Amino acid sequence: MAIKPKILVRAGFNPLLKYSPIDYMSKNIVGHNVGNLIYAYGVMNVLWTEQVVIDQIYDKNKFTDVEADFINDNYNAFVIPLADAFRTQYIPYLKAYTSLINKLKIPVIVIGVGLRTTYEPKFDTDLELNRVVKDFVTAVLNHSSKLGLRGGITGHYLKYLGFKEDRDYIPIGCPSLYMYGNDIKLRSVSSLLNNLKESKLLVNTNMWAKNLLGKYTSYIDDFMKSAIDLIPNHFLIQQTIQELKYLYLGKIYSQNIRLVSIFTDREFQMLHKEDRVKWFTDVPSWIKFCFDADLIVGNRFHGTVAAILAGTPHIFLPIDGRTRELSDYHHFTTIPFHNLHSHSNFDDYFSKLDFHSFERYHNYNFENYIDFLNSNGLDHIFNVQKNYKFGESFMEKQVPITVKPISCMESLSYFERVIRLLSCLPYVFHKAISTVSR
Repeated sequence: MAIKPKILVRAGFNPLLKYSPIDYMSKNIVGHNVGNLIYAYGVMNVLWTEQVVIDQIYDKNKFTDVEADFINDNYNAFVIPLADAFRTQYIPYLKAYTSLINKLKIPVIVIGVGLRTTYEPKFDTDLELNRVVKDFVTAVLNHSSKLGLRGGITGHYLKYLGFKEDRDYIPIGCPSLYMYGNDIKLRSVSSLLNNLKESKLLVNTNMWAKNLLGKYTSYIDDFMKSAIDLIPNHFLIQQTIQELKYLYLGKIYSQNIRLVSIFTDREFQMLHKEDRVKWFTDVPSWIKFCFDADLIVGNRFHGTVAAILAGTPHIFLPIDGRTRELSDYHHFTTIPFHNLHSHSNFDDYFSKLDFHSFERYHNYNFENYIDFLNSNGLDHIFNVQKNYKFGESFMEKQVPITVKPISCMESLSYFERVIRLLSCLPYVFHKAISTVSR
């Protein structure tokens, strides 16, 4: 029997395993945001052919020589999916990966890295980050053809640092959007307009990031509120570990999540009691939930991606450089925050939006992504066929775990959950009941 090639992927999770809410609260699986699950899942889904074995390794402040030797001896390539890793807070990990890569003798491919920056980026303000990024990119280029970037802003940043497009890097967008190939059809919004009362709206928003936008924060709030007022059948999709703790523990978790919500306290509690607040522990169940949605509105990129993969029309509100370059590259249906005004109303914008711009550019972006994978010598499922439907991947055969809000559980189930936390996870429970200021 032939020996299968082995690929090491930067990820905090194995997509073939099930993870419970307690796992997410106690382990560093996706950092602080489950949106990170989607892009790494998308990479592994495309690379995991019948001929390959994939293992995972995750962020550390230091990798030893023994670890480097083990990787050299046991793997044929090291693939590094990254989000907005070019940021000050990530410098220790960039340094650690640079040191590790310089010790490796196998190909190292970076997929989807981006710069964390403001909506209008500035490249000359963080000299330490510039130096660390330059060292990291140089190390990667010594082991691969080129880097795949999230978009044009990061491309301009690397050009500022002295690198050259096409030779050293190319924008590829987010790899999560290529899981099913080159043909994604979004449903028409006509059904939404014809039956607002029965339509299903998904709301997916990062309120903390919005607070950096000054007066535009209230403009975004007005727009989002007008959408939920118009479409009563709405669901709140949450992504942070902090939000999971409140969903899972309720008032046992003392932090007041409502303060960063567009909903009133009464509305917020009713959403929980009616099981209309969702937090997904796996990608397939996230996408599946979006299949019968008529629209998603929000400013979280990967929450929007999950809906798009299910064919759901979207209105995306980019609020910083990282979401701007991704939505620009993929031609999302967007409303830039500076185009909103006081008392912005959903009706004022809806008829003026192009809900099919993503589809017109997706095939071109997909082919560009395939060229990138091929240029770096990576085998992938699209060498067999160009389109896959939801559920065809063996990674999508896992049984999902539903996270039910504690406030909509019966008393017995409520106490069983609390006892389980007390008995098997005192660390998480201790963290949950402590007040954290933000």
